[in-house]
Amino acid sequence: MKTILLYICLTLSFSSNHFKNNNYIKLPNSTEKTTKIYDSLYVKLTVYWPNISQCDSTPLQTASLKTIDTNKVKSGRQKWVAISPNLHVRYGGSLKFGDTIKIHSKNKKIKGNWIVQDLSSPKNKNSIDILQMPGGFYGKLNSVKITYSNVL
Repeated sequence: MKTILLYICLTLSFSSNHFKNNNYIKLPNSTEKTTKIYDSLYVKLTVYWPNISQCDSTPLQTASLKTIDTNKVKSGRQKWVAISPNLHVRYGGSLKFGDTIKIHSKNKKIKGNWIVQDLSSPKNKNSIDILQMPGGFYGKLNSVKITYSNVL
């Protein structure tokens, strides 16, 4: 019994002195800077349109359950990308829905930041499909560099 009381007294004494001097481990909060590690990857890039022939029976709904706004896609304000399943964290990759990737290209229509909101067909590996509307960029590029960050 004396041992337990001594332990409690020492613990309380240490704790109160420890916190009085502000010598405690400070955990990061949302206002503090976090460390980002940037990774890069070369992928095949293709284009998809939100229609039944290229998607499923709900072409305006992505795998992340977001709704595609065709007017925003046309104007370039909704820059979403579908990734092959092997790039998604659920299947062993590093990307998740809502992550931003940067496409490095000389083509102004595709370069820049895109948000991961969809998955492509399971038959695809190391590829991305950028969401476009008819009349937008159309094509296939076999080796495009993308970068993304993982927050630590």
